[in-house]
Amino acid sequence: MVPDVGERTLTVHVLKKAMAELTPPHREVLVHRYYLDRSVGETAAALKLPIGTVKSRTSHSLRALRPALISQEAHTHW
Repeated sequence: MVPDVGERTLTVHVLKKAMAELTPPHREVLVHRYYLDRSVGETAAALKLPIGTVKSRTSHSLRALRPALISQEAHTHW
């Protein structure tokens, strides 16, 4: 099944808005881990952070992203 272009556009819009609600360190770690597809070790090296910090920020960021996504979906009217 091919995703609808409008649906994809809405998804990207919602994700961008939700990511903007995160703190810069939380947003940065998610960009490295998921957008740039870096491992925990690669992200730690790129950001000059301990591996444990990358792991905890990733966890905290994903937890913070969930309500932000729900909030953005609720406020998006097409």
